Amino acid sequence: MRFGVCINGDTSLIAKAKNYGYDYVEIALYDFSEFSDEKIEELRAEMQRLGIWAETCNCFFFGFQKGDLTSENIDFTAIEAYIRMAFGKASRLGLKVAVIGSGAARSILDEDKREQGEENFAKVLRLAGDIGEEFGIQIVIEPLNPKECNAINTVAEGIAMCKRANHPNVAVLADFFHVAMSGEGLDTIRTCGDVLKHVHIARGYEDRNMPIKPEDQKDVAAWAAALKENGYDARISLEGGMWGDWDGTAQKMREVLKAFE
Repeated sequence: MRFGVCINGDTSLIAKAKNYGYDYVEIALYDFSEFSDEKIEELRAEMQRLGIWAETCNCFFFGFQKGDLTSENIDFTAIEAYIRMAFGKASRLGLKVAVIGSGAARSILDEDKREQGEENFAKVLRLAGDIGEEFGIQIVIEPLNPKECNAINTVAEGIAMCKRANHPNVAVLADFFHVAMSGEGLDTIRTCGDVLKHVHIARGYEDRNMPIKPEDQKDVAAWAAALKENGYDARISLEGGMWGDWDGTAQKMREVLKAFE
């Protein structure tokens, strides 16, 4: 198992993540896509020096407008150009897994046109899957709870969308915060097999902080058991609040993550 921590666009956290024993960092793709080529090269050299890479990313379509991935006016040419540009930069930083959450961009704007909206999103996934294959990057769908998005709220629904996209490079992510907030339970995670390619961890409460409290450890043990039953042995990223103490929480979470080893 490899353990990482989300840094969004804060590159000063890369060295800290390495010092605290993390295997990789998870970056915000949209933020990094706006970095200059010179900045990307500086980061590449720094990561090579430190021996830690940006193996995963989130915030894939963060800067896109609501419904941009589902509406009848979807611009596939612009989407393709963005993905190629973003992957061209992030691949130089070691990107291996790209998470598509982006709840606003993938929202269904018109319930009467949900079927077409979902098919448009499936086409986006196929497009991302194709480009990802060129760069050696796995695409994973992140199910988001209903408060954040009205499409693909559970891991089971994420798997269904994988089947709809029908692309060998499109898989699913499980985020334990969203699993809890959607009321899904862990049965799908226990049994979904290798369609599960990435995991995010945070408390299953509104605060979405890291599970470092004593009362959180029962949930951590259940999550770890579910992943082990499924045979999952890829990556787990910290994605959520750090209790206002990034350094202290990052260090404490290295102990919590031992449950998943």
